[in-house]
Amino acid sequence: MSKWRMYSSIAVLVAMVIVFIYLRMTMSPEKPRTASVEAPIEKTVITDAALLEKDNPAFYQGVKNGDVVFRYSDRLDLYRPTESRVLRSVSVSP
Repeated sequence: MSKWRMYSSIAVLVAMVIVFIYLRMTMSPEKPRTASVEAPIEKTVITDAALLEKDNPAFYQGVKNGDVVFRYSDRLDLYRPTESRVLRSVSVSP
């Protein structure tokens, strides 16, 4: 009888492994968690870089016409689309 008990235990174990594998294969994959991305409140394309650099050299230093300023609720980002990068980002109070 112990021989049949061993076979039945192995059969139950194999059945459990098969069910586990089946459930893992049929379950939908967990969606990756992404950070919430805030949309800008305002987008401004720079058309007179020299004037802006003269008025506020700290933020607009090295700015070119065609650069973009994105205003968010808590910051300003100076973005250069030709290089696909943010040049400068400063915090602002709402």
